Amino acid sequence: MKIDKKYLLILIPFLTLLGIWIQGCLLSGTYVITFKVEEEIISTEKILNSASVDLSDNDTWADHEEDIKYVDEVAFTFKVENLISTDSTTGQLYITDIDTFTQVDDIRDNATLIVDGIELGPGEMKHILWNECFQYILNLDILKEQVESGTFHLYGICRNTPFHVRFYDIVAVITVTAGI
Repeated sequence: MKIDKKYLLILIPFLTLLGIWIQGCLLSGTYVITFKVEEEIISTEKILNSASVDLSDNDTWADHEEDIKYVDEVAFTFKVENLISTDSTTGQLYITDIDTFTQVDDIRDNATLIVDGIELGPGEMKHILWNECFQYILNLDILKEQVESGTFHLYGICRNTPFHVRFYDIVAVITVTAGI
């Protein structure tokens, strides 16, 4: 059987492009990374601490860090508790690459607000699940950029003062696309 050369001129580039496309599909994938933040965040308007996150401690992140094309989604699951038994408050989470803030205004002025609107009654605790977290997430593009860097710090404060709030059992749920 003889193949006409004009068909080969069309078929060879098509097969080459098909091969490149298939290789890209086979060598890339979506990964879900769950990262348990070991530290609690307990804050008042005068005493602050942050929770540090280094994703290189996660095996999935470490295995694919060099190949990550982009962060698709970021969510959190956590518990937040209003430690004041007389006043309601609104919980907030901020993200930054700085872990030395000592003033609430420093956080508000220099970090990025990523979770807002968690209404807590006096002494109330809420468990925010990852799928519920999306109703509170803000500044998603900046959040994704910070997460893509692999290290960041979370600060938990409240909108109003006085406050005494505790964020704990924090887990970051990160979806990434990685490939060659």
